[in-house]
Amino acid sequence: MTLKKCDMGVERDCTPEEEAAFLKQWAEEDRKTADINKLEYQRLRRKAYPTIEEQLDMIYKDKINGTDLWSTTITSVKNLYPKT
Repeated sequence: MTLKKCDMGVERDCTPEEEAAFLKQWAEEDRKTADINKLEYQRLRRKAYPTIEEQLDMIYKDKINGTDLWSTTITSVKNLYPKT
């Protein structure tokens, strides 16, 4: 398939060099998008996790009360936003 290019309102076929440049640029944009998407789970988890202070409080109370609130909370966030 030959790519088309609009030059001053006139559509024409791209030269092989232009086509190669476009394909290279698109591949780079796809790679950047994939890198961003790969790290999206980290951003979502960071917002969903309780603060460090809240987590430390949960760990303390779990130790005192024999509960597992901290691990349940962290696991639910990890399950909600799995690594991709």
